[in-house]
Amino acid sequence: TDSKSYLTIADKRAQQLIVDSLLQEWPGLAIVAEEEERDEGWEIPDRYRKCLVTDLDLGDLDGVGEPRLFVPEELQDLPIEEVCVFVDPVDGTREFVEGRLLSCQCLIGISVRGRSVAGVMGLPFHHRNQE
Repeated sequence: TDSKSYLTIADKRAQQLIVDSLLQEWPGLAIVAEEEERDEGWEIPDRYRKCLVTDLDLGDLDGVGEPRLFVPEELQDLPIEEVCVFVDPVDGTREFVEGRLLSCQCLIGISVRGRSVAGVMGLPFHHRNQE
């Protein structure tokens, strides 16, 4: 296998967890996911089934009285047909395989009517930097 085209069980399972969770909450959501394969026969463990955060009213998280999350009014209550989510479950698979975990992240992008409007970057191994 070419080192630039690694595909791991972690890629497939992370994507399956993300995509299945999104579709359970928002059936019909258009999703463009990096990996073509599913890990057939693998069931998402119960402890991960409720990991999707759906209530984005995070309130006063920065301690100064203002919410850190702001959703413009024109992006609230959109028809699902106007939204597309892009998923890269393990960005940095080669680094993951090589054990360079601090160089790995999960990327999720959101577009509305073909225009990028938001993105999320998860750092699943960031806590290792503090150990």
